[in-house]
Amino acid sequence: MNRTLIKNITFYIGVGVVFLAGLLYILLADIVINTQSLWLMIAILLSFGSAICAMVADNFKEKHKVMYTLKGVAIGLAVTFIVFLLTYMLISFSPAKEMDGNASSFVNSFAIKRVELKSSSGKFVKEGVKTMMVYVVTMVITAIGLAAQICNLILTVKAKDE
Repeated sequence: MNRTLIKNITFYIGVGVVFLAGLLYILLADIVINTQSLWLMIAILLSFGSAICAMVADNFKEKHKVMYTLKGVAIGLAVTFIVFLLTYMLISFSPAKEMDGNASSFVNSFAIKRVELKSSSGKFVKEGVKTMMVYVVTMVITAIGLAAQICNLILTVKAKDE
């Protein structure tokens, strides 16, 4: 296949899939998990930021330093989004500590909802399975977009060398 065609395909997959993964997470986290708005804003900044940096980088084909910097930032934001999802998921499934009764509503607004994957009888809890599916699906989709962004960066570097 033509290297330019592959580079364009990886560009559109890298931008589109990371953007869609962020959008999917935001919608599902709000509807299914009832995530606090602060955590949704962080997800928006990371996922949409990655897609936007990758798109803007394509406009700087003549300025290689700027282009590579923006592509690197896009990859870094996608990796950070995956780490954010993994961390949030691990906190969601960790045992809850007792909250101090004196905690303000401001502090409580940052609280991450705790869920159980399995009940004490060993059966899977429906809410826990839904929560796990939201995180796993979003991380897999983001990883596909991240792989496409990395392939696009590699193809861009190889095209410059030729």
